[in-house]
Amino acid sequence: MKSFFIDSLSKKIRQIENTMRIIYHYALDGAQSAQQRQILKTALIGLETDVRNEEFIPFLEVPLSIYSGIHGDEKPAYPLAAMTSLLFLGIDILDDLQDGDTPPHWQASEPSQRNLAAFTLLCALPQKMISEFEIPNSDKILLQKTLSEGFMKMGAGQLSDLGMTHHHTPNSEAVLNSVIQKSGFELGVFTHLACQFSGVQADAAEPFIQLGCHMGTAAQLSSDCYDLFEAEISRDLQHGTRTLPLVLHLEKLSAHDKEKFYHLLDQAQTDAGLRKTIQKELYQSGSVRHTAIIVELYCQKAHRALKDCNLSNLETNHLQKIIDHISFFKNRRQEHGHARSWKTHR
Repeated sequence: MKSFFIDSLSKKIRQIENTMRIIYHYALDGAQSAQQRQILKTALIGLETDVRNEEFIPFLEVPLSIYSGIHGDEKPAYPLAAMTSLLFLGIDILDDLQDGDTPPHWQASEPSQRNLAAFTLLCALPQKMISEFEIPNSDKILLQKTLSEGFMKMGAGQLSDLGMTHHHTPNSEAVLNSVIQKSGFELGVFTHLACQFSGVQADAAEPFIQLGCHMGTAAQLSSDCYDLFEAEISRDLQHGTRTLPLVLHLEKLSAHDKEKFYHLLDQAQTDAGLRKTIQKELYQSGSVRHTAIIVELYCQKAHRALKDCNLSNLETNHLQKIIDHISFFKNRRQEHGHARSWKTHR
């Protein structure tokens, strides 16, 4: 067992080092001015923090596992992992801007500079990277198409997400659909890109797409629970975001109790001390367990899709561990029922 964890850690370090080397080459060596280079260098501080601190890095690890699971070697896919990492970073910057969050490394920068960084990460660098991938030109065209269609789907999900605040409380079905469109489709795009990069034929791509969509959906829902119950500060309560656990609880209340809970949520935006009161109500109503069951449903869907991908046993086992990491009902989480931190966008 000890050997397994050492091997896993060594593999993760190798993946990070090789991927980040490519990222710095494209982002910094390719910068057209000192000012642009500095903005991109600042942006990469956030990415370095994520990849060094998170237990699993889906936007980097999953594409590499898919390629390695098909071809037996992850090295040729490092440029792809670099691109999906930059895409994730660009989306993350826009998400922080939307929420009004300013990470420490951006404190000295203007919002306009962060917007330009995101624009470069999403619109300029991926196109350049795809043009230089060592794959047939026909496959490059497919990657471009997948990327553009994915942005359209994620954009629609982002618009839906804008309505999930105190100004409007949707039903649980609408919230779940928003999570699928935004977070599910994002990882679904990455897995689709990975299977195309790997040379998978179009008629065999669906299991890969579904794997990413189900993993991304489950991860976001799990992350929403983590935000409410375990994060040092609940960003969702601060911003008045109506995540699935909250909406499931609201749907169980009478009209009178619903108004009282709305008022409690409004107060919690500025009074962090009310968080425990909200947590208690969510536990008592069964909304937390209800959310955990939905997370498990999508984890099981991801497991079934993974089986249909027909990857090598080594990479299938690795991806199974990532899926189980999301679940509330696996390993030590079965004992404690805790949500885990998972780097997603909200």
